[in-house]
Amino acid sequence: MLNDNTLTVADKILSLAEETGAPSVFVSQVRSLFETKKISLNEACGPYISALEEAFRREAAIRRDTLITRNNLARLQKNFAEIGSKHREQLSRLQKTRKPAAARGRTRSTDIRSLEILPMVPGPEEVQ
Repeated sequence: MLNDNTLTVADKILSLAEETGAPSVFVSQVRSLFETKKISLNEACGPYISALEEAFRREAAIRRDTLITRNNLARLQKNFAEIGSKHREQLSRLQKTRKPAAARGRTRSTDIRSLEILPMVPGPEEVQ
């Protein structure tokens, strides 16, 4: 293995890409950045080692965090779907129990109306 001081910028970029599993799009962007700044990819990478390592380290961290976030989002969507399903089940059960209760409630209301013909219990004459 070559010493970092003897590697070219292109070699170091390739080495870091392999180490971190960076996508080719990112590698192309890094190369393009050097070319835009008029830095030859055949130069020794010594002055750029820490910047390159930091860039590839951050890109790998962002990729990892994105994957974790996607997994968490998928899990949340699954949980919300389950909650929605349970909510629909409970609502259905509630509606089924309300129908007989509503029917019984109507009979009670007729019973109450029949009580209205009974005389009222006398109370005090003045307002309390």
